[in-house]
Amino acid sequence: MGNIGAGNATTALSQLLGDRLVRMTAPAVAILDIPEVGAWVGEPHLPVVAAYVQVTGGIEGHAVLLLAEASAQAILQEMLGAWGGDRPGLLASGAIPLGERTVSDLEASALMELGNVVITSYLNALGELTGLVAIPSVPSVAADMLEAVLNSILAEVGWSDAGVLAIRTHLQGEGAAVEGQLLFVPAEGHLSRLIQAMGMVGEARS
Repeated sequence: MGNIGAGNATTALSQLLGDRLVRMTAPAVAILDIPEVGAWVGEPHLPVVAAYVQVTGGIEGHAVLLLAEASAQAILQEMLGAWGGDRPGLLASGAIPLGERTVSDLEASALMELGNVVITSYLNALGELTGLVAIPSVPSVAADMLEAVLNSILAEVGWSDAGVLAIRTHLQGEGAAVEGQLLFVPAEGHLSRLIQAMGMVGEARS
């Protein structure tokens, strides 16, 4: 699922960037308990940008695309250049504390489209492999420290015993490399449904 999803995301991202060349590395995948997520994702004070959706349908939960601030800046430059826009502003302003920054309308639109493309690509791969329909909501965008973003999302999820499906991959465009992490937090009972649908009944967990 990680390979197919990353491949779909790479193709869609290339089209989003005006048919520029994008390569990917093989993804790393883990199924984590919620307390393990922070350590797997990165340093708690790492500045990140996140695109977040709620997932409904045959598989339900919440999905988030996490990008380090530098990666988000690199891909925004690529995207906005492909769209004919100017260099992003506040995300590039290191003198402004991250918690005090806002994302411009143009940046937010680009990040929402990025999150929509990448998350939908993975969800489509999940559907192809399992036959389960996964429908994402319109993405929301946040820029903050990693710990704050994760705490906010996991507090909204509210399922202390839910597992987290975590996928990490590297995308290399014509410019800088971009490391992205996709987290999917299934609704209670839906991780076991997902694993069973993939034919790994012996590995299922709730």
